[in-house]
Amino acid sequence: MVLVTRPRTYKDGLKLAKNSFDLLSQKEVHLWTTQGDAIFKDAEPVEITAENWHGIIKSISSLEVIETSMNAAALQVARDLFPDPEVGDLKLRLIGPSNERVTVTCTHTTPLSDIARILSRRTGHDERAFALMAPGSSHPVSCCQDKTVADMLGSPWFSGRCELYYFLRLLGGKPVIYIWTPESQQVSVQLSLSPQWEFSVLYPVSPIALVKTKEGNGQGTTWNVVTREDGSLLDVGTGLEVSYLFWEAQGFNPVQPTFTDVDSVLLHVDRITPYLDACLKALGLHTEARTSFITYWLPTMLKHKFVILRFVPQDSYEQAAPMVVSPAPDVIVRVFMIFKGVIADDIESWPLSKARANRDVSMWREAVGLTKVDQLRDKSLFRILEWGGMEVLP
Repeated sequence: MVLVTRPRTYKDGLKLAKNSFDLLSQKEVHLWTTQGDAIFKDAEPVEITAENWHGIIKSISSLEVIETSMNAAALQVARDLFPDPEVGDLKLRLIGPSNERVTVTCTHTTPLSDIARILSRRTGHDERAFALMAPGSSHPVSCCQDKTVADMLGSPWFSGRCELYYFLRLLGGKPVIYIWTPESQQVSVQLSLSPQWEFSVLYPVSPIALVKTKEGNGQGTTWNVVTREDGSLLDVGTGLEVSYLFWEAQGFNPVQPTFTDVDSVLLHVDRITPYLDACLKALGLHTEARTSFITYWLPTMLKHKFVILRFVPQDSYEQAAPMVVSPAPDVIVRVFMIFKGVIADDIESWPLSKARANRDVSMWREAVGLTKVDQLRDKSLFRILEWGGMEVLP
């Protein structure tokens, strides 16, 4: 214990703490008090911050100094000083984009994935799409990350009302890459993401590196495969035999996923499967690819009564997820669909989109930027086909 003059400001308190303990002079520290009951009824130990400093400092007579990065022994001492909450004693309020409120009972060690699972059950959205953000922060954290509630709240010791904000992050669903060559050969596929996206899944597993894109630093990965005459691939890095390369990403809005009445189609959900099959066939997808595409997205679409959708132009998609294939293929077709649910009360706002649903689906070849002649079926050519999609969340 060290006796000191009561510091005037939070900054003075941090400086005094470091000057009073030589071992902490170059460390980042936090200030706590066990005298919270002087201000808060029945309070547990309270962290003192710049925001609550003036409301607390005059009512207490001692401060506890905790080093941010402790070794195991120091951490145990701190835990003895500030005991962990009992199981289920933390009431965590989750605040949604439209001020929706969800309260869950958890502990400081509850994984964010568990929080996302609860939100998914309450809202009906894919649990992988949720991100959480602490009050005062500007950086949402994906619930797919290996973090806990304590990581979000800033410390394993907290008390009082606990709140986190939750957001829905756009999730690029199951883009897969087929590679066909006239004869067996080695092919390198380098895939990059704009800074707004980050990989959530890669298969075969491949190292993720920092790469430069036109929009700044993003993530990238490279697969090296040997093609087979039957269309299968041998991944050199893992030794796995696969039918295609698979990736998934989450993040913000890399391909400007908006809809207008002049570029989309509006469909009753009963029409979705025949319409999509016809579209995908017109875009050159073979039977297995069409089946995989529809069965992947159909469960999500069936949650809505009406769906509006469009296919993204290849050049726009290329800006979001640049792909470099070596040697250069003769044909690259990248099909990426975006869609969202529309409530019955809003369908009259989409008169042109309703009408466009009855047009010849070959219109999507021009919209995506494909040639009039389907070259994907020409087995004498080196061909790449990628398909994927994204639900645009409210």
